[in-house]
Amino acid sequence: MILQPPKNPSSEKLQREQIQQLISKTVKHTNFNYRCVVDKRRKDRWAARQDKVWARLRDEWSVEAFKEARTAYWQMNQFQQRDFIEQQELAYDRR
Repeated sequence: MILQPPKNPSSEKLQREQIQQLISKTVKHTNFNYRCVVDKRRKDRWAARQDKVWARLRDEWSVEAFKEARTAYWQMNQFQQRDFIEQQELAYDRR
């Protein structure tokens, strides 16, 4: 008779998806860039929204169009700026 170590009953209960989810979550939360974005958003949500919109527009628009929009944006008042950011977020989310 060969002695076998007792089986760990809890190891059988873990699902493959749960393990993958745990690994993904751990990797995400240890990523330096992710932590910086989360901290920035926690400190100033409005600035984080602006940065996200401008990053998207920088990738999609030409350099001249982006530069003109940015210049016009800083000449707007706060209400117009907020409206512009919200419109761009809605336009991007509709895609």
